[in-house]
Amino acid sequence: MLFAMHLPDHAVSSEATIAVAGLAAAAAAIAARPRLRSIAGLVSRTAAMFAAVTALVFAGQMVNYAVPGTGVSGHLLGAALATLLLGPAFGAISIALVLTVQCVFFADGGLTALSTNIFNMAVVGSAAAYGVRRVVANDTLCAVAAGTISVLASAVACAAELAVSGVPTETCARLIGHHAAIGVVEGLLTAAFIVAVVRLRRRVEVRSIAAMGFAAALVVAVALAPLASTKPDALEAALEQAAEHSTNAG
Repeated sequence: MLFAMHLPDHAVSSEATIAVAGLAAAAAAIAARPRLRSIAGLVSRTAAMFAAVTALVFAGQMVNYAVPGTGVSGHLLGAALATLLLGPAFGAISIALVLTVQCVFFADGGLTALSTNIFNMAVVGSAAAYGVRRVVANDTLCAVAAGTISVLASAVACAAELAVSGVPTETCARLIGHHAAIGVVEGLLTAAFIVAVVRLRRRVEVRSIAAMGFAAALVVAVALAPLASTKPDALEAALEQAAEHSTNAG
């Protein structure tokens, strides 16, 4: 299943959408401040690296994988990977760019819900990953924890928005539970990429690493995307369940 994993139009109330849009705008203003641009990531932040990481995340989000025992599928979020490689500001911008392209060109996620999706995945996800980076020094452990916590934090934000919009509490709780399992996979994938980048840094230049990132993105898009799971995404399943609950209640 390609994409179909972001909040669609009208999934959350207008009040929640406006409030989150304000938070997203505030976060964007903070990210643009020069002092945040000086925070070093694991590698130098060049245009080539930014483009490679963004392409890799975009390709990774195309591949849904089945989550055992849940009946749903998950996919790469990429907020932790982008944050650890690019820093919190550019990491968030990278994810926001991916979400915008998916929304505008692939109809993944509603246009009116774009600010909410950016807040949940780019802002909250990147902030959670950066918080882990500040307290965990070991690269591998940091990547595992950052990947796991970034997904869980994004899911909690999404569930909170759905809850205040009238989605049943049990549905929101199930959404969080599914994403806890998805987060573990995210953590392991993030660690694998970070370990590879750290090792490559000792032997090759950043531009070479960026080229490898583009190559990896191409492999994922061409070879793995066709094998994506057809099971509903965890968020998609939650929204379908909420719709059924509303119908039965009516």
